[in-house]
Amino acid sequence: MDASTSNKIKFFINQIIKIKRKVSQIKRKGICYDVGRVMLGNKKIGAQILIQMLCTENLRSLKMTFCNTVRICGLDINRLVIAAKDALKQGLEIWFSPEIWDKNQEETLDYIVKAVGAAEKLRIQHSEKLVFSLGSELTIFMHGILEGNNFYERINHPSFVLHISQARQ
Repeated sequence: MDASTSNKIKFFINQIIKIKRKVSQIKRKGICYDVGRVMLGNKKIGAQILIQMLCTENLRSLKMTFCNTVRICGLDINRLVIAAKDALKQGLEIWFSPEIWDKNQEETLDYIVKAVGAAEKLRIQHSEKLVFSLGSELTIFMHGILEGNNFYERINHPSFVLHISQARQ
């Protein structure tokens, strides 16, 4: 092997070592696990069914990829709880992230109260492993903050597009 090739290999090895050191400093390594979203009325996005065995396997796979955290998101609170319990059993930190789209402030608040109740039951047993993540993109998910009847109308509304354009400058 010539000196040039040897130097290139040493360079790449050193780069890999630097990256590995940076990654090892990250406390939370995770992914978003979707248990089913509902947008535009009854149009479902993401996981259509949640079977306990499938959930267990999916979350076990996450752990094998060196994840220690999972953000569990979706509409159905029971599905969120099922996935959260399974992930907690596997030692993962949970970001419990209920999502409701295109509802008004009152409907959104009622939903959040139910989700908080479900998350609180988990938190009592796993306080160091549970984070309640509220809102996500509430500004565009909830009806009444920005103009538009649904998510797609809000993100395509001229006032939103103008606001985003100005923010980038």
